[in-house]
Amino acid sequence: MDIAVGYAYIMEYMRKGGREVMGNRWQMAFAAGDLAGAIVGLILLELLVPPSVAWRLVLGLGAVWALIILFLRIGIPESVMWMVKQGKFREAKRLAEKTMNDPLPMLPDTDVQIPKPKLREFIRVLRRDPTTWRIAVFGWLTNWCQSYEAAPFGLLLAYFLSYYGISTLKGSIEWTAVFYAFGLLSGVVWPQLLPRLGHRNFQIITYGLMVIALVIGLYSVLSQNYTVLLAEIPFWGFAQFGPAQSGMTISSMIAPPEYRGTASGFAYQFVKWPYFIGYIVTPALMASVGKWINPATALIWAVVGLLGSIFLLPKDLKFGYKEVAETAKVS
Repeated sequence: MDIAVGYAYIMEYMRKGGREVMGNRWQMAFAAGDLAGAIVGLILLELLVPPSVAWRLVLGLGAVWALIILFLRIGIPESVMWMVKQGKFREAKRLAEKTMNDPLPMLPDTDVQIPKPKLREFIRVLRRDPTTWRIAVFGWLTNWCQSYEAAPFGLLLAYFLSYYGISTLKGSIEWTAVFYAFGLLSGVVWPQLLPRLGHRNFQIITYGLMVIALVIGLYSVLSQNYTVLLAEIPFWGFAQFGPAQSGMTISSMIAPPEYRGTASGFAYQFVKWPYFIGYIVTPALMASVGKWINPATALIWAVVGLLGSIFLLPKDLKFGYKEVAETAKVS
């Protein structure tokens, strides 16, 4: 829910272009949080805290960040766009003048009754425009693909390394920290390239890098050459956090204002389902079929994401979907 609210807020308060860069930066925060978790885990192990206690402490520390977010949220007003769509013109005008130095003179200084949008109309509204629908479908698909490639061979990295004796428990956490450190670098670098590449080229390039990383990982596991696997962890971490960036941004950006929060929440479920399935199915498959199934499953979904980038995202989709759509209507 927090992700859905956050993305709706970004899309309604930031300018065109800048909101897309900010939306893609969410992976930077994701990687930073996981890196911090790995570092805290290492510190606790260095202090000789039993692992059965250490993981509970790391998990519990998440409540501290949740509390910080709660306090930050308390003083945040509703968005101007939401107030306008609710017919609360007087409050919207005051807030717009305060936050954006724009009194919205085109609106009357009285509130009006506006019919509330119907949730069942959400999909129908997206389907009205073929371009919007293709981009929406890609947003859901890429959220699924990037999560399913991360679930088996990304977030289960420490489990994979320690369970199969490739590294010690402490070493596995250290390699996980390296993985997320380069993921953090990816979250810093790739959003800066988005204006130049556009969403389509951005997704094609990042999914291409992920396919390469997983092919190397699959070769390493099949050949049992784990030196190659460990050596590619920095590249793998950098590649992993590329395809994950545009899915929520695109999904939140294309929806009409009255459905923006719905669009964000609906798209985010496609991020979480693969984790749920991957955490349950993948360890069982590794035990019954073999550990090669782990990178193989991730590779399949990386290829699907790459194909989706090529065939679903319009070729004229550069940077800023709204600007492209407006240009198309004029032409």
